[in-house]
Amino acid sequence: NDFLHKESRKLVDEYDIISVESLDLIDMMKNKYFSKKVSDISYNKFLNYLSYKCDDAGKILLKVNKYFASSKICSNCGTKKKTLPLHIRTYKCECGNVIDRDHNAAINLATKGMMSYLRNIIEAGTALIA
Repeated sequence: NDFLHKESRKLVDEYDIISVESLDLIDMMKNKYFSKKVSDISYNKFLNYLSYKCDDAGKILLKVNKYFASSKICSNCGTKKKTLPLHIRTYKCECGNVIDRDHNAAINLATKGMMSYLRNIIEAGTALIA
């Protein structure tokens, strides 16, 4: 709990907009290889801490749809791989982008979250004009 509180506080203090992936943890726990690891990370608890701290600080927490293929999309050119097995930890694209798989996914989640945020601002502005 202490670690989760400290990390969520650190993120909220450092960033105004935070994008996270909305994972289906119950479905992930059905996999015998990941069930223990998924339960150990307390992701939902972390998201709850992050959510209320963002609300208190007036920061924005964006949840990207769990079906967004953040790991399979090249963060440089946007090309989407058909498959990317979990044992492959480095993302390599034909455009020359070679990056850690998780770092690639984080860039894609941040980009997707920001696009969603900007789309909402534009739609709200359009509604005000109309």
